[in-house]
Amino acid sequence: MKEIFRVDGLYYRLMTLAANAFIINLVFVLSGLTVVLLGPAIIALYQITKRVMAGEEDHVLTTYFKIMKKNLVRGWQLFGILLVGAGLAIGLTLLVGALGQWAAAVMIFFVASVALLLGTFAYDFALSQDSVRQAFNNALILFFQHIVYSIVILLIPVVVLSLIGKVNLYLALCLGFFVACYLQIYFVRKVGVFDE
Repeated sequence: MKEIFRVDGLYYRLMTLAANAFIINLVFVLSGLTVVLLGPAIIALYQITKRVMAGEEDHVLTTYFKIMKKNLVRGWQLFGILLVGAGLAIGLTLLVGALGQWAAAVMIFFVASVALLLGTFAYDFALSQDSVRQAFNNALILFFQHIVYSIVILLIPVVVLSLIGKVNLYLALCLGFFVACYLQIYFVRKVGVFDE
């Protein structure tokens, strides 16, 4: 019984992971509410989650804010690109009504492609120090060579947040983003699509 509750025991590690997940998720949600900090918050979420997975991080709150401060400009670039991409997808979706039903299949394909590229781009840009151009090139390469990986990278957060949200919305707000990010990083490490 003593071995379970030791500092290096399973119980302590699981409770530390759960506490870190809650803190990271709460800070991400609060900083993401301010639209100006959403991009840096996404970068900080991915980078701190990667560090927690590697067991490198004990002071998640201070490190999260250091990462946000360090990546303010990159975060604004990320947010701007995601905003333009989402605006493009929404604009094209609205254009389908004006063009008629024959263009619906083409537009659905285009909107899905934009979503896949943006999801893959956001993942790569947040975890690497690549330029916007290099991260976009990586997203294009992954999209054309391994489209299934792009689909999984995009669907992990959607599925995780919707499943946890069905159980309890509060649980989704407390753990959902961290769990989704954790699973994305785990998946990418297992299939080895990005050089880390």
